[in-house]
Amino acid sequence: MDIHLDIICLGWTERCKSILPPENGAPPLQPSQRLPGPNEPCWCQSGRKYKHCHRPIDNAPVERKYAEAQRVYATNWRVTAELQHGRGDYRWMARQLGSHGIRRVLDVGFGSGHGILSMLEELGPGLRIVGIDENPDCLTTAQNTLQTAGVDCPSPMRRVTTLPYADGFRSAAVPIEGALPEPVALLQADVCSDLYLEKALRADGPFDAVTVWLTGVHMYRQYNVVVTSAGIKTDGSHRLFVQNAVYELADKVLRPGGVLQVVDRGEAPATETMKQDIIRAHREQAEPTTLDFRAIEYTPWTPTETRRVPMGLTLGTSGMAPTQDMAIVSIISVKT
Repeated sequence: MDIHLDIICLGWTERCKSILPPENGAPPLQPSQRLPGPNEPCWCQSGRKYKHCHRPIDNAPVERKYAEAQRVYATNWRVTAELQHGRGDYRWMARQLGSHGIRRVLDVGFGSGHGILSMLEELGPGLRIVGIDENPDCLTTAQNTLQTAGVDCPSPMRRVTTLPYADGFRSAAVPIEGALPEPVALLQADVCSDLYLEKALRADGPFDAVTVWLTGVHMYRQYNVVVTSAGIKTDGSHRLFVQNAVYELADKVLRPGGVLQVVDRGEAPATETMKQDIIRAHREQAEPTTLDFRAIEYTPWTPTETRRVPMGLTLGTSGMAPTQDMAIVSIISVKT
């Protein structure tokens, strides 16, 4: 492979400006700026200490920056997810699936594995779960989470290599050979670009449910060519980009009557106006598919006590900024 590291090294400003948390309006790091101390706030204004945010990425050689961003995200998200699991957020999400006869689940973006663990806790033994995540460090974290809880979780399938090129970072996946592990399979895959994923899931399916909960993004994802070529510039746009891909994938791997559950953070749909705004947004996402909106539920949400991974909010079609109480919102659509 011909790797143009000299072209990727773009200098401080260009290197940093597209990995800022896009929704906080922080200015890019300038060449003359002093880097913070390890326990000082990060220069990106995320609210995290520098050592928990950009420090490992800033200090990494260019060919390691994408991997370091993945590692930092997996480490920080585990802290946030443990708190959310402890207060029952994930179990609430799983309970929304309880009336749909769910035995086979595809979970997209499993992160720390606490969502998978909550499905097993709420939906009972014998559940078949295939989880996919593009972050290799999330595979390790999720396996540890599940095995610590006594879940039979075979070794994750790592199959994606990401390297720098002149136009950004490119990921290459190898084919998925043979049957996926049982009863829980953790598979490294990018739902937005993996050429081999659909075939493997069709062979393992059909699924009763596809879930995509609280989609997040690491700080170098915007350097991935798949993302930059789609014109994605904010965390919120990336969330919709992933969800759109999941709608289309769910349409292909769900059984008739199977459900797609999308869980987001946003303003509590306590008024009919806000409720309809969210429903319209998801109906628009479902337009290319045979999925049909069926249910919206929400539970109050307050930020966790940690700033490790601040969670962005998803707006409806009106683009109205949240002004009232925040909530975790579950949207369920059914394959007709």
